[in-house]
Amino acid sequence: MKIRAILSACFALGLTACASDQVLSQEEMRIQSAADTAVAGYLFDHKMDELMSYIVRRDGFVLVKFHDSVQPSVYNKVVAELRDIPDIHGVHAEKSGVEVCPTAR
Repeated sequence: MKIRAILSACFALGLTACASDQVLSQEEMRIQSAADTAVAGYLFDHKMDELMSYIVRRDGFVLVKFHDSVQPSVYNKVVAELRDIPDIHGVHAEKSGVEVCPTAR
């Protein structure tokens, strides 16, 4: 019985420790959600949803990965337009694992 209680306590503490690193503040959630909504809307409006994927960080910075078929003129335009959206705090873009546009706003 003691072992079960000790294991339960350790498990609970472990979950708390892991969860605390992943918890977003209300402000971070708002920033991340606004950036995510902006990128999703852009993808839909420009029919790019099958040509790129993205991850939005808690600070509103977006990591974009373009499909291999996307031409440089297209991804340069997309990145420039995403960087102009106020809710997106920065864009890093890659194609085939290689950075295609320098990181900037």
